[in-house]
Amino acid sequence: MVETEKRRVKPATRAVVLSTALLWLCPLIVAASHGWFWERSHATALVAAALALLLMIAVLRRHLWAWVLLLIFEVAVVASYVFAFTRVTWFLVNLAMLALLLSPQMRHYVGAARLGRRKRGFVDPA
Repeated sequence: MVETEKRRVKPATRAVVLSTALLWLCPLIVAASHGWFWERSHATALVAAALALLLMIAVLRRHLWAWVLLLIFEVAVVASYVFAFTRVTWFLVNLAMLALLLSPQMRHYVGAARLGRRKRGFVDPA
């Protein structure tokens, strides 16, 4: 297969990937619009935002390890709402993000769809 043919993305997959990226950027944009984000006392917020952007760029470049890290992070965020439920809006955003990450299109995009598949005709020797 030619390299350009291998990288061709279906429209449904493209929509899932772009929606995931936009949902991931949404909290960063909202936080960056507040004055406290840029204050010296919150210097780690800028570093965290930069790391989050780098992680999303790695997912967009189809790195499986970045998708796994993002998935672990989103599961932890959604699970944290059990202990400290803040706002319904952000809970729904995180739930949608988790659903998009686990969608077949996203798993196929990053190459996670082939994990766990057995080859046809494989016989377990045990």
